[in-house]
Amino acid sequence: GYTADGPFDLAFATESPSTQMVAAAQAAAGGRASGHVGLNFPASPGVVSEKYSFVALSTDPSTPFAAKGHYELELTTAAGRQNKVHGDVICMGISGNTARIAGRITKLWVNNVQVPIAGPTHNVWVVVDNGEGQGTPDLVSLMQYTIAPGAQFHCATGLPSVVFPNQEGNRSSAAGVEAGDAGLDVHPAEPCVHRPEGRRKLPPLGDDLASMINSAGRDVSLMEIESNESHERLPHRLW
Repeated sequence: GYTADGPFDLAFATESPSTQMVAAAQAAAGGRASGHVGLNFPASPGVVSEKYSFVALSTDPSTPFAAKGHYELELTTAAGRQNKVHGDVICMGISGNTARIAGRITKLWVNNVQVPIAGPTHNVWVVVDNGEGQGTPDLVSLMQYTIAPGAQFHCATGLPSVVFPNQEGNRSSAAGVEAGDAGLDVHPAEPCVHRPEGRRKLPPLGDDLASMINSAGRDVSLMEIESNESHERLPHRLW
């Protein structure tokens, strides 16, 4: 289902050995995905508008599809019911430019009133990054509500999802409205290259240069190098 208080169905596709092999390769690749999504369906009898923001980062390659991050969701139904969700990303599978992401709901509001998390406990979604300046909009799904087994299955194989052009990145121009391509970012991790020869050996210094370095070393203190650990910046609020 697409709302926290609506009916939901759990669909599982058949997992063949070849599918499992592909899933293992995706887990080893790792990667990251982030973005802002906006969708509007004025004539829909269900969800008429939805927007969400997320950051997902692959973590331990030894744990298939493990990921961390945060997401926020806001949606409105045709009946005027509003859902707002905060959650933590728990897993992600990346195939080329497509990311399948799942998260665990940590806070839920219905019509601006925080309520207990009952029934479906997780969200799943799909995003397709078609690049910038390609004239092709990024594709996104509505967030679906499911339970823990469905979330893990979605990252590994994928629950049935329908994708739509992302409306969040649309830009106005003299020619009209251009499809947005700046709302999403999906990156498989590049594999590490290990050099068997170890450290690269530098050629020997000439006598004159070695003498200059030794002379300077007696008068100049050693250089100090500080490295600052980088920290992830995760979105705190939507827009």
